[in-house]
Parts: sequence; structure tokens; C-alpha cells
Amino acid sequence: STKLAADGNYISLGYTSGVGFGSFDFLLIYSDRDGNYLWSMVYGGSNTELGYAVEATSDGGFILAGATQSYGAGGADVLLVKVDQTGQVSWAKTFGGSGWDEGFDVAVTEDGGFIVAGRSNSFGAGDGDIYAVKTTASGELSWTKTYGGSGNEDAQQVVQTADGGYIFVGHTVSFGAGNSDIYLVKTNASGDIEWTKTMGGANFENGNTIAL
Repeated sequence: STKLAADGNYISLGYTSGVGFGSFDFLLIYSDRDGNYLWSMVYGGSNTELGYAVEATSDGGFILAGATQSYGAGGADVLLVKVDQTGQVSWAKTFGGSGWDEGFDVAVTEDGGFIVAGRSNSFGAGDGDIYAVKTTASGELSWTKTYGGSGNEDAQQVVQTADGGYIFVGHTVSFGAGNSDIYLVKTNASGDIEWTKTMGGANFENGNTIAL
């Protein structure tokens, strides 16, 4: 994931096995507008961390989201890390249960907090469900929700809508016309479902991004 920083430079989040503390770790890279490397930071523990999404925050720092096997409650948990403009950690939080939980996208919300979208098989109705985690600006949990059926679902992106709610895009196996369909879930500000839509045919479709 690569995003524009407040100063016009670029911030990128991924993961690396070449350096760090465990088998994989978050790798954050800061580069100028011409793509020239400025600095990088690695975050993780003794096992695996996978970094998926980064966003700039209003204080000039960044919020990072992904998954961790080093910390938390289960096989993997959502890992949310807040860093300052130089990449120094302000705080880190984990969310999840005894199974496998991951955060694939993060957005800054209008109240200054954060919303994470991903997948959980610790909670919900099926093998995997969309996992939504809403936090305060300091990373304290506000609420979590799952969306899905008896099969597999995930969300690849979340966007806050003009009414203060959220829209999640990903895929569903539980609903729709085929093996997998694009899955849209619209919620209110508290994460309660307002509507869902599936789009696709008899084969495989997956939703990765949405624009309002």
C-alpha cells in the first residue's frame, strides 16, 4: 500500500523477511515525490507480521494496519500501529480472537479515530467474515462487527460515507450468483448494516477498491 503524505512525499507499507525481528515484519518506506528513498522502519515481533495498509494522519504521522502472529489472542490478530512523522511508534494495538484475524485496510474517520476492514474466522457466522474494528484516536476499541454468512467473506477496503457511516468492499462466497462475488456492505456510523449488495456471475469475482 502506498499513499501520499501531508508533505507531498510518499509512504509505503509492506512486509519483509530480509531484515527485522521475525520471519516477516512490517516494512514502512518513506520516499520523496521522485521516488527516492528517504528512510525506512521495520516493526514486529519474533513471529510473523504482515503489513497491508497505511494512511496519513492529521498530526503528520501514519497509521499502519495488518496482521500479527507475535502478539494478541490467537493464531493471528489485527495489528494497528500509530507512528509519528519519523516512523517512531506512538502506540500499537491488537484485535481478534483465538482464530485468524487480519486487517487489510485502514481509514481515518471524521472523529479522528480509525476504522479497520479485514477478515475474521474467530468471530461471525462462517469460515471467515468481514471484520470491522472501530477505534478512537488513541487506538482504544470503540466497537467491532462482522458481516457475512456460512462461507467465506472479507473486506479489502473501507471508506467513510458522507452520512458518517461506512461502506466495505470485498468478496462473498455465502451470497450471490457464483463461486465468489463482489460484496458491498453499507453500515451506519455504529457499524449496523443498512444494506448489502452482491455483483457477479457464475465464476469468480472479488472487489478490491471503491471510490465515492
